This record gives sequence, structure tokens and C-alpha cells, in this order.
Amino acid sequence: MSDQIFTAKLNKVHIGPKKLGLIRDLVAGKNAAAAENMLSFSLTKGAALIKKPLMSAISAAKEKGVKKEELKISELRIDGAGYRKAGRFASRGRFQRIRKPLSHIFIKLVKEEHGTAS
Repeated sequence: MSDQIFTAKLNKVHIGPKKLGLIRDLVAGKNAAAAENMLSFSLTKGAALIKKPLMSAISAAKEKGVKKEELKISELRIDGAGYRKAGRFASRGRFQRIRKPLSHIFIKLVKEEHGTAS
């Protein structure tokens, strides 16, 4: 029996992977509807950024006729995406580089089967 899998990703997000990891630990492995509710009421920037690909994957599932209450987050991966380079002027004519981290967000939803437990 094949599981229905729905994926979405968001690339080069302007926030570090460590900050997104805190939100990932909050919603990983949860039901998609419960995760959406948690992310809606979280006040962090990372919650809003993780919610975007989650809603995209839920929308893809709706097109296939799957309700969001039947979906579970099977994988939520936060990867580093390098650095955005910025800088500021320093004394004595120097220039100090500031490295601002970027992230990739990947989410995979799987349809839960409500059959008998074996």
C-alpha cells in the first residue's frame, strides 16, 4: 500500500538555522492541523516562515482530496544555506564584514492511515 506524500520547500530564508530549529522542535511529528494552529499563535518570525511551506503542502494535499486532519508531519528539515554578506565601515578606513546566515526549509507530510493496529 503506497502512502500519499506531499512536500514543500522554502529556500534562502533570511534567518539562521539555529533560530528555526527551536520552532522545528515544537511542531515536528505533529498533526498538520495542530501544527498550523501552533504556528499561527507563535509570535516568532521563524514560526511564520515555517508556516508558509506547511500551508503549501496542505494545499497540495487538498487538491488530491486529502483533508488536513488526516496529514502528519513526517519530516521537517532545516538546512544551512550559506551566508548573506553585509558589512559596516570601521575606524581607520577599514570595512568589517558581517555574515548573516540563511536557511532552507523542507517539509514532508504523509497521510495517516486510521486502520487497526498490528
